[in-house]
Amino acid sequence: MLDLSFSGRPDMDALRAAAADAAGAFVRVRWQVAEEERACVDRGEIERLLAGAAALKLEGRVVPLLRARSAGISAVPTLADKLQRWAALTGVDAEPLLERLAWLQASPADDIANGIVEDVTRLDGAVACAQPAHATTQPTTDREQLMTDLFGN
Repeated sequence: MLDLSFSGRPDMDALRAAAADAAGAFVRVRWQVAEEERACVDRGEIERLLAGAAALKLEGRVVPLLRARSAGISAVPTLADKLQRWAALTGVDAEPLLERLAWLQASPADDIANGIVEDVTRLDGAVACAQPAHATTQPTTDREQLMTDLFGN
């Protein structure tokens, strides 16, 4: 009995080298691959290389791709509930996120955009004040230009 095991895709060079020993023997080829590499294993080529074996058994194990899921999120009805569920599962403090979500849901789009522009303008001013007098800065974009850039008006 010839037992060939691979922790990844079968090594075709190793199989070619083992082909001489496989003549007339019972051969088992085992491998373990990730789900996305399943199609990379050429069973036909393995069978061709070991055609002289008295019996050939191919045992491929596919390791499923694990996806991180947040169980139960789809079962809760509101976006706020979904956010709370996600925060509980990931260990994140939900309170500031819930406050921001409530503001986004209650505010008109123009108010949200104006708030962003004001934040950017305030931050640009803070950065300009923090720089030494000899530093050169690019001119900051004014509020109307930002609104035009954001909304094309």
